[in-house]
Amino acid sequence: MDPELLKKILKCSIELEKKVAMVYINLSKKVSDPAIKVLFEAIALESDKHAVILERIVELSNLMSQSVSCREFLGSLYIDLEQVEGYLNTKIQLDLEELRKLLESLVIVEGFVCEETYHKLLMPLIKDFVSEGNFVSMLIDKIILDEKFHEETVKSVLSFLQLRATKKS
Repeated sequence: MDPELLKKILKCSIELEKKVAMVYINLSKKVSDPAIKVLFEAIALESDKHAVILERIVELSNLMSQSVSCREFLGSLYIDLEQVEGYLNTKIQLDLEELRKLLESLVIVEGFVCEETYHKLLMPLIKDFVSEGNFVSMLIDKIILDEKFHEETVKSVLSFLQLRATKKS
């Protein structure tokens, strides 16, 4: 892999993790269901942790990118997350129906769950390039496992909300 491309990927992966963490924190603050709130808070904490781990990998590997517009580099994935952030900033509280619709739209436009897929695909490439020994590999493997959990969690919450909506009608 081209080292310059890898630098951009790492920089934008860090920025993406931070942005996703903010979205999950905002979601957790806007839902009343305590179980869903805790799930979103857990994903936010893990996403923040991923950003820190990736920052350390960049430092270890001397792969700091000078400048890249992650909005341009990632395209709709990044833009969709910005739109979700903007929408959440206009809301004080989300009822479960609003949350269901929001999660459905995020899945459809590949803005939310796509972040998890993005990392599941890119982390192995980073792992192959970085030659700082087995410890970096272990960290990247942990991020991949966490991303799978995030994806499954969002899909489970969405399924729960869809089932609940069906029972009400």
